[in-house]
Amino acid sequence: QQINPEIAESLGLTRTRGVVITAVEPGSVAEEAGLQPGDIIREINRKQIQNLSDYKNATAGTAGNKTVLFLIQRQENTIFLALRNDN
Repeated sequence: QQINPEIAESLGLTRTRGVVITAVEPGSVAEEAGLQPGDIIREINRKQIQNLSDYKNATAGTAGNKTVLFLIQRQENTIFLALRNDN
């Protein structure tokens, strides 16, 4: 979901750019990789994610990749997660 001022406030964020994970499907590749609701996606395959349009463009460009690299902000920590691409 696109981060807006209300979401930023509820998560204690100072920035309103990016997208936040609101749900993770049980048993999914995302859950297996460790993604959690509240995680903020900052990059996909080293492409900066500022908004939902960036996210859609970045994920559309992952076809054919065996793995997709995510830069995630989780509270005060920033982590990289590699997800297996089943597309």
